[in-house]
Amino acid sequence: MNKKMLVLWILILISTGTTWCQSPSRVVGYLPSWENFSQAIESTDFDHYSHIMVAFANPDMQGDFSINATNDAEISKLITEAHKAGCRVLMSIGGGSTTINEAWEENLKADKRNVLINNLVEFMSLKGFDGVDVDLEGDLVLSEYYDEFVRELDEKLPESKLLTAAMATWSATGLKPETLDRYDFIAVMSYDQTGPWNASIPGQHSSYEKAENDLDYWINTKGVDRDRVVLGLPFYGYNFVSTTNVYSMGYKEIVSQYEGAEESDQIENIYYNGQKTIKAKSELALEKAGGVMIWQILQDVDYSDDRSLLKTIHSVISPVHEVILSSLSVEADSIYPNPCSKYLILPEVEEGDSIKVLSPDGQLVATYPVESGKKIKIEGLPAGWYYLIWESDGKKVGKRFLKK
Repeated sequence: MNKKMLVLWILILISTGTTWCQSPSRVVGYLPSWENFSQAIESTDFDHYSHIMVAFANPDMQGDFSINATNDAEISKLITEAHKAGCRVLMSIGGGSTTINEAWEENLKADKRNVLINNLVEFMSLKGFDGVDVDLEGDLVLSEYYDEFVRELDEKLPESKLLTAAMATWSATGLKPETLDRYDFIAVMSYDQTGPWNASIPGQHSSYEKAENDLDYWINTKGVDRDRVVLGLPFYGYNFVSTTNVYSMGYKEIVSQYEGAEESDQIENIYYNGQKTIKAKSELALEKAGGVMIWQILQDVDYSDDRSLLKTIHSVISPVHEVILSSLSVEADSIYPNPCSKYLILPEVEEGDSIKVLSPDGQLVATYPVESGKKIKIEGLPAGWYYLIWESDGKKVGKRFLKK
């Protein structure tokens, strides 16, 4: 992490007079439901993520939703464990497989869309997710029904739920500004520039230059606020064996087979992102965007391994996060009960004051009034760590607490 970026974030804090106006520590990870989901829950350290996207939920021809290879107990355990770490869990719909297109195309039609959206919102709510991530791709984004689908979904989602998207730059040219404005953030899939579909054109599928161009397009051409743009990072590469044989390899698989592969972006005919490129892209996202997104988290080595790409990301964002926290004078005393379950008492505030509750990654979760007895009711919050933020003598003050 270079000193220039630390100074930049300190200046932002001072000049704006606000706390966590950006989201430097937003780390979004996609968790595939088809890869030993139960074991994945056990092995994932949710402290290192701000958001987990469970991939994928999709409808059948009747518009009824399901998440492949999972059960209710697994989903519940995942959400419980993530919430304990202050990490939010969203249900991602769609995905890159074209096998889902027929059901989506049928249910996106005007006469069936209402049932589809009602089923989607009900399914998401019953499972306990914190929102919906729209990862419709290719023809589904280009569909004449996409904008209306997003509008109607946004209008029917409870206000407390998030609505996010994963987008490829090439498919975004026709999207309306009002559609993009409905998303809390957009994860830009800055990868797959080449692959099995371009077997005769071997090369890097996710270059640093592409990351720069993608951020420039979404922020400056599409006009999306930079804090709402998240840079997608690939934890995989492609092995161009021949013009008829190209296949995907996870980063963990690559570094386990080739010693020192973490220090490069290419080994033989395998193209991927090593630690240097992931660090450079993380710095780029910290400076120009609102965080990073990972496809997908099971493709990394263990976080305790110095070759870990997730660890590389945190080597960039953690120093900034620490600067922000120190600027708040975040403490755990003078707030009780802590841990808590239904309410907090905060002696420093007055009845009628407004208190903001932020997640560990700096996202606004809720705003509560101070009631009689300097009490703040927080029973509606999921379990996990949070920060209370308020103004005192013209300065932002923060207190950390644990919701049981």
